Amino acid sequence: MKKIIAISIVALAIFGCGVKKELYQAEVLRATEAEARGEDLTSRLGAANERIAVLESEKKTLSEEKAGLEKELSKSRQSADEGGKSLSACFGEKEQLSAELDAAKKTILDSDRKAKEQGAEIKRLLAKSDADAKACDERVESAQALMEKARGRITSMEAEKSVLIEEKERLEREKVEKVEELSQNYEVLLGNMREEQEKLKKEKESKLNELSAAYEGLLGDMKAQIESGQVTISNLKGRLTVNVMDEILFPSGSASVKEEGKKVLKQIGEALKNIKDKAIIIEGHTDNVPIGGTLVQKFPTNWELSTARAVSVVRFLAEAAGVEAGKLSAVGYGENRPAVPNDTPEGKAKNRRIEIKLVPMDLDLLPKPAPEQKAEETPAAPQVPAQEAGQPPQGEVPPPPAIDKALEAAPQNEPTAPAEAAPPATPPAEAPKQ
Repeated sequence: MKKIIAISIVALAIFGCGVKKELYQAEVLRATEAEARGEDLTSRLGAANERIAVLESEKKTLSEEKAGLEKELSKSRQSADEGGKSLSACFGEKEQLSAELDAAKKTILDSDRKAKEQGAEIKRLLAKSDADAKACDERVESAQALMEKARGRITSMEAEKSVLIEEKERLEREKVEKVEELSQNYEVLLGNMREEQEKLKKEKESKLNELSAAYEGLLGDMKAQIESGQVTISNLKGRLTVNVMDEILFPSGSASVKEEGKKVLKQIGEALKNIKDKAIIIEGHTDNVPIGGTLVQKFPTNWELSTARAVSVVRFLAEAAGVEAGKLSAVGYGENRPAVPNDTPEGKAKNRRIEIKLVPMDLDLLPKPAPEQKAEETPAAPQVPAQEAGQPPQGEVPPPPAIDKALEAAPQNEPTAPAEAAPPATPPAEAPKQ
């Protein structure tokens, strides 16, 4: 490059004077371009050398990669052999998948058919829904008309409500007045009820005193018999019981009261005839020894003997002792209600007894007096129909709850004892009387 520049300068020096200015300038331009091309070539040569070095490095790398790829190719050929073996298995799977694909296609076709059917059904339902919507609109219009009518009815009912409120206020005032009147009646009724309760209390005390007096009288009059154990007397909860051993009243195997027994019954009758509002039950009891010998003809079993003895005592008290016959009753239990076990002579002796019991009187069981005979029979009064249970008479106002509770708390009459029935007459096996 320096030579070219030097030649150019010499040429200019030699021909500078005689050469035209244009030629001079052209030469200078060409020298400049040559110098630029020389520099460019030098630069490109350096770049080519660098590229050669890089390519040498890449060549070495590619050689190494080639060796690796040849090893991988060997492995790939082995894998290809193995792949060939698995390819046949893949063909089998392909056939299976093809069958499954056919089945899937069939399922899809069925689904398409069902989808079309469902689409038709949906269209039908939409048509029906449109019809229902139209009918609903008609019903809404009808409902609106009814609402308008109801508004008019509400206005009318508001007016009626005002009238009913006034009526309610009037009834409330009447209710207050009626409650005040009932309260006054309740106070009067409560006072009467208290008086009646006090009266019943006094009557009960009088009856208890009467019974206690009879009890004390019997204890005093029959002291000797009680001490000997032939007679026992108890007074428990208003029930007086006199227990008399049969040996003091009857001879053995007999139902006739002996003289000693008559004296005892006379004393008992004197105490009983003054007692009011009590029923007197005479109970006959025996031991468990069956009737034997000739007594069987008269008393087939102990029931007949116990009943006959109870009846004999009833007759003596009514006929000889002056006890009111309507209060007396007789019952025989035989050996069926022993006071103690019958396994000893003493126990059998205690079971052969007459018990005289005073119990609350059942007025329904008392004999009613016969109606008097009249020359002319008067027509019977018309019967008034009975009120239903729990309903007040017509025209009367039921008492308030406070009055009902007071009536429930009032003392009632003593309950009456039910009539005792003798056991069924099934005689035991008979054996000769000892």
